[in-house]
Amino acid sequence: MQKIALDLLFEGLSWKSLKEEYIQLYAETFTEEELQGIIEFSKSPLGKKMAEKSPILMQKSMEIGRQHAQQVMPRVQQAIQDYMKENIESAKEQRKE
Repeated sequence: MQKIALDLLFEGLSWKSLKEEYIQLYAETFTEEELQGIIEFSKSPLGKKMAEKSPILMQKSMEIGRQHAQQVMPRVQQAIQDYMKENIESAKEQRKE
């Protein structure tokens, strides 16, 4: 079952499956001149280095975001609890009236 699910996932996310939509997205987002510049940059030593390091950079960026989310979650949870408590108390008072 796991192999079937993974095969379907990879098929749905394959380049063949996504190519046309990505082409359309880039065509809508960038001018032809900008796309040529991106291609030139991608072929340059710095562009190649950026492509090489992008997965590491993305992984580390996601970790930073995850850490910040963990730090703020207790405050978010407390705010939700406070909001719920206030609304429950307000609803109880309205029923008494």
